[in-house]
Amino acid sequence: MLASAIAISCLLASANSYPALRSGDCSAADDYIDQVLANVAQMILDQGLDPAELPGDKISFSQDIGFITIHGSARYDQGHFNGLSTIHRTGGTELCVGDNIGINANIGLRDARAGYHVAAELQGLEVGASAEVHFASLDIYFEASMPL
Repeated sequence: MLASAIAISCLLASANSYPALRSGDCSAADDYIDQVLANVAQMILDQGLDPAELPGDKISFSQDIGFITIHGSARYDQGHFNGLSTIHRTGGTELCVGDNIGINANIGLRDARAGYHVAAELQGLEVGASAEVHFASLDIYFEASMPL
């Protein structure tokens, strides 16, 4: 999510340097978006966001039942998302300039992977598992605008 916010912010900030069109005009911006996304991909690598660490959490409980206390916990950790630096344009784009500057774009990721480790513990006995998902491609359509 952080990387998505960074990417969108970079796109909007970079859009201000796009040659001004007449008020209300829209134009294809494929080459421009390709350049911006190449810069975003490099920034993701430079900032160490690929692979990105995903948050983990743990919950514990303890319950008295008569003279016995039952305790346990569940957690997920070691989360990761790989492939943010493969961000690229997957379709047509449009840059509109009027009272606002707007970008409509199809972007995506290639060969992305995400995973977590999960574990549950009850009375000192623990079981765990890991899960990983692979996305051959991940396509996203977004629209963003910013007042001039």
